[in-house]
Amino acid sequence: MNQWMPVKRYLLFVIISFTLSIAFEIQAAEDDYPNKAIQLIIPWGAGSASDLNSRILSPLLGEYFKQPFVVVNKPGAGGVIGHTFLAKSKPDGYTIGAVSSLFGVYLFTIKDVEFNLDSFVPICAFVKTPMFLLVKPEAPWKTFKDFAEDAKRNPGNLRYSTLGIASAANLVAVDLFKKGGIKVTHIPYAGTGDALGAVIGGHVDIAPSWGSSGYLKSGTLRALAVAERERLEDYPDIPTLVELGYPVVAFPIYGHSAPKGTPKNVLAKLTKGYLEILKTNKKSISAAVKKFDQIVIIMGPDEYYKQMKEDYENMKNTFLELQKNK
Repeated sequence: MNQWMPVKRYLLFVIISFTLSIAFEIQAAEDDYPNKAIQLIIPWGAGSASDLNSRILSPLLGEYFKQPFVVVNKPGAGGVIGHTFLAKSKPDGYTIGAVSSLFGVYLFTIKDVEFNLDSFVPICAFVKTPMFLLVKPEAPWKTFKDFAEDAKRNPGNLRYSTLGIASAANLVAVDLFKKGGIKVTHIPYAGTGDALGAVIGGHVDIAPSWGSSGYLKSGTLRALAVAERERLEDYPDIPTLVELGYPVVAFPIYGHSAPKGTPKNVLAKLTKGYLEILKTNKKSISAAVKKFDQIVIIMGPDEYYKQMKEDYENMKNTFLELQKNK
C-alpha cells in the first residue's frame, strides 16, 4: 500500500497546482478589468428614461475605463425581457445594465419572472425623476391639501388617471389617498400621455406623473405638490407632499447594476469610476438630463440598494392592499 503514496502525493500536488493556476488566472483577469467592451443593457426601448441617461454616461464611462460601453436595448414585456437577460448574464463585469428603483413592481404584478430583488448587484445610481400631482391650470385647488379636503366632502366623485392598474403611479396614488383618508376614483389609461391628456381634456381631475416638466413649463398643467422630501430647486413654489402632511415620497432613481455573483473587486472598480465621472461632470450631466425631466443624484451601491428595497416594500404593501379591496 505504501508504494502508492508517492503517486497519491503527486496527484494531490497536480490538483492543487491546477486549482491555484486557475485561481491566479481569474484574479489576473479581474485585476486587468476591463480589457474589452462592456455591454450596457437597457430593458426598455430607445428614447426611454434609462436609454437617454445611459447614452449620456456611456461615452464618459468609455473614456474613463478605456473600453467602449455599448448601449444595447432589450425592450419587451414592460422591461421583463431585459431584466431577465441581465439577471442571467455571465457575472464577469462585461454585461451590466439599467435597473430603476421601481423595477420591483414586476415581482408581484407579473407571474413567473425569472429574477428577484437580489438578482442584481447595484453599482451606482445617478439620476431621479420627480413625481408631480397635476391638474388643469384653472382647477380650483391651490395645493393637494385643498384637493384632499374636497375629496373628503365628495367621496369617490373626484377622479384620477394613471397609465394602468397596478402601475407604479397607481400604487403611489393608492398609498397617498389611503394616508390622506380620501376616496378618489381611478381611471386607467393606456399610457402616460393619455393619462395626462385626460386631465387636460377635463375627463379626470388629477394625475400623479413622472416626466411632466414640459407640461408645467408650457402652462398646460399645474402641480399641486411634488412627491419629494424637499422642494425642488427648479420648482421652489411647488410644495412637497411631506410638508403638506402626507408622508409620501416617490421619485424613481435610475442606476446601473451587475448580475449577482460579479466579483467584488470588479464592482468596486465600476463604482469608483461611476462616482468619479459623476462628481467631475455633474454640471454638464445635469444640464443634459434636465431636458427630459431628470435630476442628477449620486448614490453608491449601499444607498442605491436601500432605496430599491424601500420602494419595493412600499409598492408590495400597497399592491396587497389594492388586491384586498377589489
